[in-house]
Amino acid sequence: MKISFNILIAACFISCTGQPGQNGQSGFALFAEQPKTVYAYVPEMNNMEMLRMTQMPGWQLLAGTQWIGKNYTNSIKGVNETMNANFFLDGGRSYMQSSLAQSGTSDGTTIYLNVMSAADYLDYVFCRQFPNVKNARRTMLKTLDMYPETERQQLEEFRVTAYNNMLQIIRESPGGAYEHLRGQTVDCSTAEYKWLQDGDTIVHMMQVVLSASYIDTRGPYLNTSRVSWSQVLLGTYTTPVKHRQKAEKDIEQINLSVKWNEQYLTSLNQIVLANVQRDYAEVRRIQGEMAQSAIRHQQNMSRIIQETNDYVSNARREVYANRQASQERINQGWRDAVVGVDRYMGVDGKVMEVPVSMGNKVWQSAEGGTIYTSDSYLFKAVDNLYDKDGSLQEFRQLQLLK
Repeated sequence: MKISFNILIAACFISCTGQPGQNGQSGFALFAEQPKTVYAYVPEMNNMEMLRMTQMPGWQLLAGTQWIGKNYTNSIKGVNETMNANFFLDGGRSYMQSSLAQSGTSDGTTIYLNVMSAADYLDYVFCRQFPNVKNARRTMLKTLDMYPETERQQLEEFRVTAYNNMLQIIRESPGGAYEHLRGQTVDCSTAEYKWLQDGDTIVHMMQVVLSASYIDTRGPYLNTSRVSWSQVLLGTYTTPVKHRQKAEKDIEQINLSVKWNEQYLTSLNQIVLANVQRDYAEVRRIQGEMAQSAIRHQQNMSRIIQETNDYVSNARREVYANRQASQERINQGWRDAVVGVDRYMGVDGKVMEVPVSMGNKVWQSAEGGTIYTSDSYLFKAVDNLYDKDGSLQEFRQLQLLK
């Protein structure tokens, strides 16, 4: 499997169906008896065309854009029920490396993942895609040093372009004077996994391109270093071995046919740039407030000391009076933190536990059965939203218990 850099993609669950000028409809596209061109539109942008591509016979296609925090990712998914095959092309996803946060967890705005090689990342994604497969084994691994020189050169050119783009963003953003980009790396890997299912040997192929940025922030009241890295592009497909050749041929034709609307991509990039500029402006504002706060602190030291003493005295009395209730909450919090779960009130009124790594939002079907979260693997939610008859299921967002 070989993926190309012009497919930087993710999902808002918009369909690929119809002809130019027609509005997209929810759900999978209809089956095609012959190869045909299908289109994806964006209702939130006055039905602007997002992309067009070739739909091969027997395949259902889905494409769209999803905002994750302040970053977007574009994706395409294809399913062929006859061959029991599917593929997934996924664009950028951002992560932060931190020794202070558990790998695979999120604080609501940032996802932490301390995996810095493409090969390890593929194992991480595979385990999330197929958590119940017990007999899977990785049968092939291709690391960056095993790629042809031409492909490594292409990746290096991509790295240089991304590095220069980030330098420009830093220079043009408020507060950029405090930012220093120490370097940027790129990694690529391909892996193959196989397992036995219902008498068929299933093969799963994955390829990923990763990019890591090493950034220092140095200011009067703020000094930090961080590693910000991202999945640039992920491509996967799954098929029984007996249909592998046909599935690979179809997927390659679909992949090569994808044409993104430049106006659409430009609009998305402008939104991201505006978000980055606002973030830098906020950092600069906070630093200014910290400087003013320090000045006021020096001018009012005696008053602050007195207020602090009064506060400490009152706090001691309050702590003593509320110790029992506070201890119970602390014990529950420590238990949840050690186990790695959040507690939610289910639709049936019973408390349920969900792993923290699954995201900060949880939904459950009205019948109390299907559950999915904001960090479920992309499109898993869409698969659950529609039954085989195409009827929409009702989901309810659960309340987090503190």
